[in-house]
Amino acid sequence: MAAQGVGLPLFVATIALQLGAGLSVASGLLTRLGGIGLGLFCLATALLFHTNFASQNDLLHFEKDLAISGGMFVLAAVGAGRLSLDWLLARALQKRERDKEMVKALLAVENEFSVDVRLPV
Repeated sequence: MAAQGVGLPLFVATIALQLGAGLSVASGLLTRLGGIGLGLFCLATALLFHTNFASQNDLLHFEKDLAISGGMFVLAAVGAGRLSLDWLLARALQKRERDKEMVKALLAVENEFSVDVRLPV
């Protein structure tokens, strides 16, 4: 990257993006966000660094980066699936929401059928 004129701050940001988004995709937590980040990164890498199509090596890396970015965008569109932390978290939040709705319904029924008892004094 230094040969291409990329400075140290951008290099550190690149490493942070690759580690953060890679762990996101690998763990299945915030998978769509990680897929978008890695997809944009691979697309930018292909368009900025692998543009010498006369070189077979650059062409190969350009096609590889385009293929990876396409896969990451598909992952971002579809999501991680059932074997992921995203799915488990969504299920837990749905259950919690159903429980809240059940409590609201029970309280409404209880308030509707409350008996007002007045003692003659």
